[in-house]
Amino acid sequence: MSCGPHNSRLFMCCNGHLNLRMWNAVCCGDRTYDPTVSVCCGGELTLRRGGNHRCCGTRLVPFNAEESCCGDATYRWDSKECCNGVVADKGTCQIKF
Repeated sequence: MSCGPHNSRLFMCCNGHLNLRMWNAVCCGDRTYDPTVSVCCGGELTLRRGGNHRCCGTRLVPFNAEESCCGDATYRWDSKECCNGVVADKGTCQIKF
């Protein structure tokens, strides 16, 4: 989507919507946010409330170095794997083409 002609030093285009440009701003859906203050997950903004978080699909989850994401689910990568978008026991995945 285009925002049409605009002053890119003053405005930022996010999915066809003009937003005032702020320092450190990035897009989340059709609006801007500061990633040091909020997290964008599935097009929704959530304030950071301490700790380190990340998105798993559309869910915001606490960061854990021993876990990975598979769609909206988290799993321990030492014993499971993501197989065609579903968590499975490690070594059992049958890749579909």
